[in-house]
Amino acid sequence: MRPLPHRFSVPTLANAAFRLRELGIFVALGSIVLLFSVQATNFATVGNWRDISTDVAMVVVVAVGETMVVLTRNIDLSVRTSRRTPSRAITESPSR
Repeated sequence: MRPLPHRFSVPTLANAAFRLRELGIFVALGSIVLLFSVQATNFATVGNWRDISTDVAMVVVVAVGETMVVLTRNIDLSVRTSRRTPSRAITESPSR
């Protein structure tokens, strides 16, 4: 088996595949937006985009927070921690 020419090396082909994958996502998103704009008369209005952005804002805040937890490796899903958390909430609740 002979080696691939330099212009067809594995890293070059991998980079091209990743670029095509990202381009495909944007093309699909654009075609969906275009389809909905044609089908629904009020889809491409400023008010609708404002409503969409305000509805998504809370999800974005939670997603950024969860990303920070995962990136800093502060996530603990062990059984001991999961089992102890509800009991701690009950025992450490303010007394009456």
